[in-house]
Amino acid sequence: MEPAAPGVGVEAGRAVTTGRDDEAAPPGTGADAGTADPASAGGPPGTGASRAGGARPGEPLWGGRFGTPPAPEARALGRSLAFDVRLAAQDVEASVAHARALEAAGLLTAEEAARLEGALREVGAEIAEGRFAFDPADEDVHSAIERGVTERLGELGARLHAGRSRNDLVATDVRLWMREASRRVGGLVRMLVRTLAARAREHAATVMPGTTHGRPAQVVTLGHHLLAHAWALLRDLGRLEDQARRAAASPLGAGALATSTLGLDPAATARRLGFDRPFGNSIDAVSDRDAVQELLACCAILGTHCSRLAADAIRWSELGWAEVDEAYATGSSMMPQKRNPDVLELARGKAGRLAAAFQSLATVLAGLPLGYHRDLQEDKEPLFDAVDTLELVLPALIGCLGTLRFDPAAMRAAALAPELYATDVAEALVRTGVPFREAHRRVGELLRRLETEGRTLRDLTAAEWAAFGLEGGGALLDPDRSVRARAIPGGPAPQSVLAQVDAIEAALAMREGMGEHHETKVRVVEADAAHDWQRIPVPEGDQAPPGEEVVLFRAMDGRFSVGLWRRAPEEGPMEPPYHEMAILLEGEVELTLDDGTVLRAGPGDVIVAPKGARATWRSLSPVRKFWAIYREPEGAP
Repeated sequence: MEPAAPGVGVEAGRAVTTGRDDEAAPPGTGADAGTADPASAGGPPGTGASRAGGARPGEPLWGGRFGTPPAPEARALGRSLAFDVRLAAQDVEASVAHARALEAAGLLTAEEAARLEGALREVGAEIAEGRFAFDPADEDVHSAIERGVTERLGELGARLHAGRSRNDLVATDVRLWMREASRRVGGLVRMLVRTLAARAREHAATVMPGTTHGRPAQVVTLGHHLLAHAWALLRDLGRLEDQARRAAASPLGAGALATSTLGLDPAATARRLGFDRPFGNSIDAVSDRDAVQELLACCAILGTHCSRLAADAIRWSELGWAEVDEAYATGSSMMPQKRNPDVLELARGKAGRLAAAFQSLATVLAGLPLGYHRDLQEDKEPLFDAVDTLELVLPALIGCLGTLRFDPAAMRAAALAPELYATDVAEALVRTGVPFREAHRRVGELLRRLETEGRTLRDLTAAEWAAFGLEGGGALLDPDRSVRARAIPGGPAPQSVLAQVDAIEAALAMREGMGEHHETKVRVVEADAAHDWQRIPVPEGDQAPPGEEVVLFRAMDGRFSVGLWRRAPEEGPMEPPYHEMAILLEGEVELTLDDGTVLRAGPGDVIVAPKGARATWRSLSPVRKFWAIYREPEGAP
């Protein structure tokens, strides 16, 4: 399936090409590649005795069917090792899982499977360290690894490929690679969201003009604007998580397209590889590339959001509202005074590259019949490039936004522009009983008249405001009053911004508690370890001391969750809308039931509170507890 490029070596686990080969110089040779000449010991490619149980030196794995070797130009077109060597680690893991499947099916002994696993890991280590000698016949990383194992183990190595095809193997490798790549990208997105949330908290009350159509529109706060980007990035996290769930099906065991007759267990193999489930249809398993396409779509949308964030920061710097730190700017080779926002400009421009990666694969897949086709080799380069691009862009944006110096005074000066308050004036008329459409017309006419007179709303006298129907209307032209008046959830008022920050931080904490992409694995959490405690919002008017918690796990449906909780001494009613079990780790608690019974609990004690149970909770000292909560489905008795 995915053949190798000549002149390929390995550097830090990735292939590096040493230039287009001519057929006189076998691939994988020369000092630049850092590998031995695989043909030097056995004569030129295609000659000599066959490997034990395998192909002849220099012969492709499928060479037995052919009497003529591939033409040089055909070989050159099909080479893929220069990029698919990045799947080496995943190929080793998939091959180990397959060897264990052969063992479970009775086709290998435990000792044979162990020897195969050892040889596979040796080859993987050599590739990662740049010591593996690639052969001219290595079409791709998959055949190279199989050859390396066969050279070590002879006939036993040649038994590894029973019951599998490179069709299901490469599909598995790609999904394993995507799983890790998606986690890395998601981690960077979370860091960027945290950066934006921190800057928004810092500037919750910093007023600035908001724009539509690129023109001044209404007064908002800088924190509000920054969080608009944060919310978009949270949706990107959701898309990555959704994609990962759909891609968590193992293709291994599907074979070329129709499984095999060897009695392998795809479900057991899926579990060994950490997938949620095996494939549902073997033809779909080897044909499917929509998992790659979906991740590329996620990357393209994320790239668009990064581009828009960068564009706003560039505009703010052009207006004098922000200054890019020198560490994230560059100069001019000719103009000594320049300090250019190149990092932001590149982040803005990379969106086109990410969109092109998605479009490239979408074009390949359009109209492609089911079953494996060599066209599908074209899925990897756009996938690798998209992830590489985001792993460059996201850290740079995190650093640039984290160090961006805002000028609140300049923003406030711009926010004093009188036209920004036209909607405030119209809505003030509405509050006096004027229909909005009439209020809109009257304000528009007023603005047109003032423009012809060379005046603005700030030039109106008290008498003119009164005549217009708004006694003391000049007070409306205040940026702080304007944003405070927009205090509904999701609005630009400082308190609304802070509530949004809390919500975003809680969403991040929940994701981190669930584990990246809701992975299924056993973890040990030390109760005394340092945790990223999140503040628990206290309802307005509640006199309870602030508490903090860490969500360690939350089930996919949100009904079951566990975590740690701590709070200073308090007293208040306890009537949970869910079932809760808590183990006290620190502190003492006194519980008074409805019938007057008083219960005391201390470290190590377990408190069980069914849904609807009522009691008065009084903590006698600071409390820290482990909790587990179950929320019943709506409508449950």
